[in-house]
Amino acid sequence: PEDHPNIATTYGRLAAVYFGMKNYDQTFNYADKTVKQLRKKANPDAQELAANLFLAGISLQSQEKHADAVVYFDECAAAHLSIRIVDQIS
Repeated sequence: PEDHPNIATTYGRLAAVYFGMKNYDQTFNYADKTVKQLRKKANPDAQELAANLFLAGISLQSQEKHADAVVYFDECAAAHLSIRIVDQIS
């Protein structure tokens, strides 16, 4: 079901498989689903979120949808920044 706690991880793995197959439309589809599921969590894993934002962005860039890719890359950078801040204060 869509609300299963591990569905985001499954979607992320599917995104990675489709990326390896160079099926960028399906890569984006599953990476975006992963991001949406992670955002539903109270404390999503920042690294998983950043990785899937990057996958979504790179899949859009591979389809020459550069303006859309920038949005995902910007969000990926913000997620990475939050990881670095948490690491510094830990």
